[in-house]
Amino acid sequence: LGLAYKEMGLYEEALKEFSLCLDAPGLAVQALKMVGHCHLERGNITDGIEEFKKGLYVDGITDRETLDLYFEIGLGYENLQDAAEALYYYEKVARRDDRFRNVAERIAVVKSLRGGARSRRAIDGADGPDDAFDTALDDT
Repeated sequence: LGLAYKEMGLYEEALKEFSLCLDAPGLAVQALKMVGHCHLERGNITDGIEEFKKGLYVDGITDRETLDLYFEIGLGYENLQDAAEALYYYEKVARRDDRFRNVAERIAVVKSLRGGARSRRAIDGADGPDDAFDTALDDT
């Protein structure tokens, strides 16, 4: 029902329906992603990014879901014209799967806008809570 409301542009109703799935096993990540998309479609990009980030902390999140959320966060930051943050999240995706969606293309676009510079976090070595995902996969 949430998807139908979303497609009709009834975002408040869609948000209510998606919120019902937040506690359902196996559906929380997808529900948060849909909530994030509702915010994006309403022009609330920052709120959308925050919902995607919440999805990163759902117990039982899969590697594929994590990559998808990182990509969505990158798109959000790109839409905010925050190239450094967009590049940071796109590079997280590319390190795991350089063929995921169109991440290589997105990286090229963002780098061309920044003159080829690497992300601020990559340069500074900033350590965030979602870097545990990278560390865990690096050890495998």
